[in-house]
Amino acid sequence: MSDLSLAAFESIIGSENVVGAADPPILIPSNENHLSEIIRKAGSDGVKVIVEGRGTFPAPEPPGKSVVVSTTSLSSVKEINSGDFIIITQTGAVVDDVVREAERKGFLVPLDITSGDVATVGGAFMTGAFGLSAVGYGAFRESVIGVRCVSPNGDILTGGGRTAKNVTGYDITRFLAGTMGLFAIAFELTIKVQPVPESRVIVTARFPAGMKSVNAVKKLAAGMKNMTMFEVVAPEGLGGIVTAAVGIEGMEKIVRRSADIARDRLGEAGADEIHDEKRETFMIKRRDAVKNMVGKDFLTISVPPSSSAVLMEKMHACSETMPVIVHPAIGRFHCVCKDDKVIRALRETSLSVGGKHPVLWDTIMQEGISGLFTGAELEIALSLKRELDPQNILNPHLLKI
Repeated sequence: MSDLSLAAFESIIGSENVVGAADPPILIPSNENHLSEIIRKAGSDGVKVIVEGRGTFPAPEPPGKSVVVSTTSLSSVKEINSGDFIIITQTGAVVDDVVREAERKGFLVPLDITSGDVATVGGAFMTGAFGLSAVGYGAFRESVIGVRCVSPNGDILTGGGRTAKNVTGYDITRFLAGTMGLFAIAFELTIKVQPVPESRVIVTARFPAGMKSVNAVKKLAAGMKNMTMFEVVAPEGLGGIVTAAVGIEGMEKIVRRSADIARDRLGEAGADEIHDEKRETFMIKRRDAVKNMVGKDFLTISVPPSSSAVLMEKMHACSETMPVIVHPAIGRFHCVCKDDKVIRALRETSLSVGGKHPVLWDTIMQEGISGLFTGAELEIALSLKRELDPQNILNPHLLKI
């Protein structure tokens, strides 16, 4: 990056908002107009733009002459409207901050991702995050009903609205969800919220080492009612001690009845310890456990939920000692794997059932797009990228055209 080009960006947002010593330089716009001008200037000067929130994922290799655009100053919760049941927030706001702000007003934002203490809502939207409660509330994108963004040519666009009924024409909100900033940079989201449930409980169970965890999971998933979360954690592998957690939310009487059913099913499945946990306590322990696993060999795989048992069986067959986290009801799997042969076997199984390529955490910014799209979706993404961003300005490291 030449001093002349950097000076041009400084003239847009001020030198105090440019970290010129970084490689590539980091630009920190404080409003959408600055963001728009940055993209226009990048396009005219042939500068590539890497979009970054709070750096949850490892930094990619800079693609030639490039800058990083950070959303960290776009971090305000702008409105919580109890009449429309919405929260409007800038995309650089930290997930946990947005969730807490909504809860103080009596509303639920169903976004309980592991990295919520550092990740941004924009990052969660653009990466297609699910969160633990996706079983009951769906992926986060289901709750986002409006988006404001900047296109590759610098235009400010608005999609969706304050209510689902406001959406007319092409729905760019749904289009942008999970696209990793390939086609636009979102700077504001309108999120549909709902009242905080009257009662929330998590029933956890411990299964002894040596039992067939896959069969237990099949029994648990069959007919469970009012379940908002279902997770299986095996830090020593599916052949070791396995913990299952079932989250239930709703009216107190219904939750109490459903929790009794969950305890019965967990017992029938072979659990030797069953107890209830407060959601806050569970989330702290769960986040600590997952963060201890995340690193160079942390692998993520997505398959259709109906094929979760197939992939679990393959994991168990490949290695009984491989650390595993499974969300069977949404088809999301995480494991720590250092064996290329096992990774190939899991990839083949995933693709054979209509799933996606496994993605390693340390290379997600270089290869992660293949783990978000199926083969057919990837071809469509390539075609759209050529049409919407012919100069390949936004996040070019994610999708080679």
